[in-house]
Amino acid sequence: MPKVWRASSTGRDPVAGLPSPTANWRCLPSGSSRARSKDRWRRPGRCRTSPRSLEERFGKTITPQSLSRLLRREGFLHQKARPVHPKASAKARAGFEKRLRNALNEVAAAHPDKRIVLWFQDEMRVGQKGRLCHRWWLKGERAPGRQDRRFSFTDLFDAARADGEAAFALVLPEVGTAAMQLFLDRFADTLLPDEHAVMVFDGAGWHGASALVIPPNVTLVPLPPYSLQLNPMARVWLSLRARHPSLRLLRDTEAIVDACCEAWNALVGEAGRLRSLCLQPWIRHVIQ
Repeated sequence: MPKVWRASSTGRDPVAGLPSPTANWRCLPSGSSRARSKDRWRRPGRCRTSPRSLEERFGKTITPQSLSRLLRREGFLHQKARPVHPKASAKARAGFEKRLRNALNEVAAAHPDKRIVLWFQDEMRVGQKGRLCHRWWLKGERAPGRQDRRFSFTDLFDAARADGEAAFALVLPEVGTAAMQLFLDRFADTLLPDEHAVMVFDGAGWHGASALVIPPNVTLVPLPPYSLQLNPMARVWLSLRARHPSLRLLRDTEAIVDACCEAWNALVGEAGRLRSLCLQPWIRHVIQ
């Protein structure tokens, strides 16, 4: 049984057809082609949104500033891309939405006296070799940042409610079946007597180990293969890594544990932060 170091919980062509700031931009298609362009640009690999690529395609020019304004007006943000597996499928996502909705209905029918709550779970490795992130610095200069070269680490097991109203985390020294069992047992103890949790998790081996004993007030629902982007905890990890443990030197394992607890408590203590990260449109559609 792994040693528990710390636990924490909390309560309960995207621009086509728009009015243009430049006359040269009015040649772009409008109407239905605008929606088709937005759909194409959302696909993996459709990242050629530079003024040069648009000039090659449409034969017209636009400044980077105008392009940025038009893209933001259509709801796009300039984000760091997340790797997508070549076998990822939009059909698998649509099928999972239906399967998750059916699972929620089945659990509700099996436990009519319980309030069904949807949770998402994942793990994050935190170590001395942190990551660099964005920071404010003088224009024209490359911002410096501390980054350790040592490799001690620990693992943060975490779960958050789909609506961001509650979360639970354990800092454990390793991942595995024993650690997952401990996490599930401690998590189940935090649920109210009238609650039953439906927890979504990925396909890691220890998540579906035959030796796991699932608590009676928890039901596990696995994600489809190659679909980690459906787990909103990935956005939680991205925010957590960028805003808290980065640009720091952690002297030993105890310092890593303290950094994990400090980062997690700061994240869940920020009003509305978990909700904005977890309540994605497709999840809102499922739970409504």
